[in-house]
Amino acid sequence: MKSRCNFGLKALAIVGVSLAISVTFTWSGLLGNITIAQAEEATFTTEFRLGDSEFMVTGRNPYFILEPGYQLVFEGEEQGKTIKVVHTVLHETENLSLPGVGMVETGIIEVRKWADDELSEISKNFFVICKKTNNVYYFGEDVDKYENGEIVGHEGAWRTGVAGAKPGIMMPGTFLLGSRYYQEIAEGVAMDRGEHVEMGMTISTPAGTFSNCVRVRETTPLEPLGGSDKIYCPGVGMVVDGDVLKLVKYGFAVVNPASPANITTYNYPNPFNPAKGPAINSHGITTKGTIIKYQIPGTGKTPVNIKIYNIAGELIRELTDTATRGVFNYVEWDGKNSDGTVVASGVYVDIIEGGGYHKCSKMAIIK
Repeated sequence: MKSRCNFGLKALAIVGVSLAISVTFTWSGLLGNITIAQAEEATFTTEFRLGDSEFMVTGRNPYFILEPGYQLVFEGEEQGKTIKVVHTVLHETENLSLPGVGMVETGIIEVRKWADDELSEISKNFFVICKKTNNVYYFGEDVDKYENGEIVGHEGAWRTGVAGAKPGIMMPGTFLLGSRYYQEIAEGVAMDRGEHVEMGMTISTPAGTFSNCVRVRETTPLEPLGGSDKIYCPGVGMVVDGDVLKLVKYGFAVVNPASPANITTYNYPNPFNPAKGPAINSHGITTKGTIIKYQIPGTGKTPVNIKIYNIAGELIRELTDTATRGVFNYVEWDGKNSDGTVVASGVYVDIIEGGGYHKCSKMAIIK
């Protein structure tokens, strides 16, 4: 596709500086006539016209780096706990559905969070860079919340093309003071907004002192009284995240690009018919569905998450397991969605994640 990325600098500038006057009234009193103007809430852009754009899954703009292996490490103190957050650009991609366009390949930034050395969250965030404008667009995130080593929720997860969600812009290719835009557009789930409030800053963090930095104020209509600031510096990316986290280390980490393929997995039978069977019995599982067999390298136990998507990229079912590393483990999928309904014939993708590894495979249902 030919690149246009029509949402450009002029649109950002207009949105950034516009402020409409909606109500005026006059009050007569001891001080005379006073006319008061009440302003509308600031407008944030939601339309980015991406239908005729050419995207890249790797690259960078002055304040955002999407190159495999690049890593940012943050630390801070909050409510007496030591918080650590690590952002890593992975050596893998994910195809997501962009309404009106089709499937779009995205790059992935994994974010891991710890509180006092206990893992609290792992998210995979999906980004692309517009080839023409260098704008970085945000296509969604998968979120796993942890307690005591177990997945307990997925609050804040969303994907472009699912339940009406659309991409937002995470960092424009050119920073214009006053610009306002939505970063996430998933109604009722994730609606973060960015506003450019300062530039030309010099910032010191444990990782060093940086100049020509910019400040982005983030708010959301889901929490009208909340908000926080993030500071980005050229050639580095984010260096301050809110009032707690500051950059302590950055650069290219040693990330094994082969690691996503290090899970050994297949399922049987494949294809299968969950409505008619025949039923199989294997390793203590009796099912008319399919058995997912997988092995994760290493020793000891690790929590495992298996997500099953249809060909449109919609999450159909989620399975969890506690795997013993170094040996094969077995999980049943009965061919049903999260509502307990047998899914339609077609091709499905299962994504297995656990122990720092990641593997995708396909299965088919034929009725």
